[in-house]
Amino acid sequence: MIKPLKSLGVTKSTDRQLFIRMSNGEYKALNILFNRYYAALCKFGNLYENDAALVEEKISDVFIQLWNKRNLLKDITNPKPYLYVTVRNKLLKKSKTQLDLQYLDDHKTDIGLLHAPSIEEETIIEEQNEGIKQYINRVLNILPKKSRRIFVMSRVEGFKYHEIAEIMEISPRTVETHIAIAIKYLSKQQKFPNT
Repeated sequence: MIKPLKSLGVTKSTDRQLFIRMSNGEYKALNILFNRYYAALCKFGNLYENDAALVEEKISDVFIQLWNKRNLLKDITNPKPYLYVTVRNKLLKKSKTQLDLQYLDDHKTDIGLLHAPSIEEETIIEEQNEGIKQYINRVLNILPKKSRRIFVMSRVEGFKYHEIAEIMEISPRTVETHIAIAIKYLSKQQKFPNT
């Protein structure tokens, strides 16, 4: 977990400047951002989840994820909504997983024992998944940079168009245009390889 700095008034940098400093590998900028938003994000997270410890864990995960993907931060022009949307999505994703697991627990006797794949089946599935990931990455790399980022935010990370618009500081219509460009590029590619 990221440790709060002792003095909160360390810098007057804007959030955008902190994101740029983080993208350049400056760990101190991450600590400043953490201190600036941690308490507010915890309050916000409690709107989605009652377990305060879980909220704190997920928010810490968001900051760890920011650091691990810091090379992408320079493209984000409005960090504050990005942080809030990321926390929200992380908590909603957790809630959906919990509901799915709860459903399985509740209906275990109805569906009988779940089929556990053999080692051979698991290996085949892993190889297929790796092939799928490589193919998707190859196809996504042909997209124009901004369209690729917007497409990934929408289709992979689950952001809504208006959230992407706010984060990227563009209009929702521009987001739609970039998604359309991405889909047009992707549809021109050959069909997915058989696995």
